[in-house]
Amino acid sequence: EQLSDDYQVRWVVEGDTIAYELVGRIGPDQYMGFGPSGSTTQTLMTGADPTITYMSGTEFKAVDFYMDSRAACSGESGVCPDTRAQGVDDV
Repeated sequence: EQLSDDYQVRWVVEGDTIAYELVGRIGPDQYMGFGPSGSTTQTLMTGADPTITYMSGTEFKAVDFYMDSRAACSGESGVCPDTRAQGVDDV
């Protein structure tokens, strides 16, 4: 689905797996993210499990995050990489 001229999301559902692709133009201090809602019945950031992507120099990075609240990551709570929130980075 094209969300803007600079950001697109493509996905395919195969059984119980969803594979998605982010396509966009971002600057060196910007990021893109996409992931399933934290709820099965509504759009909800809390409980979401997004992938956050960014550029590090000329290298593309994708990191698995978990959002147990809408606050910045502090310790193991907030919007944190899965590895910091005691999860697994399986991106």
